[in-house]
Amino acid sequence: MPRHYQIGDFSRITRLSVKTLRFYHEKGLLKPKKTDASSGYRYYAEDQIEVVRRINLLKELGLSLEEIKNTLADCTDDRDLLALLKGKLGELSDKITRLKDVKTRVAELVEREEMVQQVDSTMEIIVKEIPDQLIAGLRFKGRYAESGERFKRLFRSLGGLAASKPFNLYYDEGFMEEGADIESCLPLRKEKRVDDISIRKLSGGQAYTVIHRGAYDKLGNSYKKLADEMAKTGLKLSSPIREIYLKGPGLVFDNPDKYITEIQMFTE
Repeated sequence: MPRHYQIGDFSRITRLSVKTLRFYHEKGLLKPKKTDASSGYRYYAEDQIEVVRRINLLKELGLSLEEIKNTLADCTDDRDLLALLKGKLGELSDKITRLKDVKTRVAELVEREEMVQQVDSTMEIIVKEIPDQLIAGLRFKGRYAESGERFKRLFRSLGGLAASKPFNLYYDEGFMEEGADIESCLPLRKEKRVDDISIRKLSGGQAYTVIHRGAYDKLGNSYKKLADEMAKTGLKLSSPIREIYLKGPGLVFDNPDKYITEIQMFTE
């Protein structure tokens, strides 16, 4: 005959307080096997010690009391519980992968925003090595303003894989009022093929760079500074030029004076 314990003894055996046992009873999670009608004493069966073990295990997994109640109703033996735990393990693995991806993207965002905040207004020229990077590109001939539509399409198709800020590649020798040869690009964290979008590795190299603060129609001042510097060194420009849009038009407020663009001129 199964042994039964009064609530005090069962509390000491399971290491659950009497208050907790009564709360579990009220929630329908762990009901006493029998209650003495005359004294009102509650008695728990020996096999309910295993039920407490399962409750504690499921609480460690972060399940709510309602979820634990439903789970216990569905798990009739340890095999059912093991299957549940295996499923939970798979869910946790997927969640960890997603969180690692989010962590990487947040770290990239923090790095980019810190870089933007550290930029001063002196338009200092910096020579640096630009690494190769995986990009998605849409090349076209048209007006400079038309690149906005290309960026929208790139973000619609691949925005979830964006590794950093978008940029344009300019293949023409000089400024073009019409028919400019432009490629709008989005750096990617990993490859994903999309029809009509060029996915490839863009070569890096040594670049003369400057940060421009202000409207796009004032970019000529920064281009002059770069051209003067490269003329002093005697180095030749290698096409295409890159314009990286660190901060552009806002979703609600648009202040061109707050735009931040990095221009990169590569050397042969």
